[in-house]
Amino acid sequence: MDTDPPRRCGQATWRRSEPIGGSSPGTSRKRWNGYADKQARTVEQRGLALAARGILPQRDDRVIRSLPDVKVPTLIVVGADDTPFLAAADYMAGKIPGAVKVVIPGAGHEANIDRPELFNRAVAGLLAALPAQ
Repeated sequence: MDTDPPRRCGQATWRRSEPIGGSSPGTSRKRWNGYADKQARTVEQRGLALAARGILPQRDDRVIRSLPDVKVPTLIVVGADDTPFLAAADYMAGKIPGAVKVVIPGAGHEANIDRPELFNRAVAGLLAALPAQ
């Protein structure tokens, strides 16, 4: 009897006993990459296309135009190796009043996974600077 039935999230399937990496001491980046690669191979191309269609397009420029109206503390984190998003991070930091931009060295698009200690330090720094409520 299978005591660990497969779980589904969209088109991806995994077992609860499979490690997802990054959350326990000693879990290596290589192990995480192996897990992510395995999951990517289980996702149907149609599912990815539908997800991208919902995430990527913007029908107009409302979101971009609204950046100066953001009224909450904002942390913009970008990996130094995430070349396609460096300019976007600069743009957002310039448009959102009081935004703090942090570039994480040695990190790509998944800066929180690539360099969790630096990512956590950036988030903790923003939170520590908030006024007590």
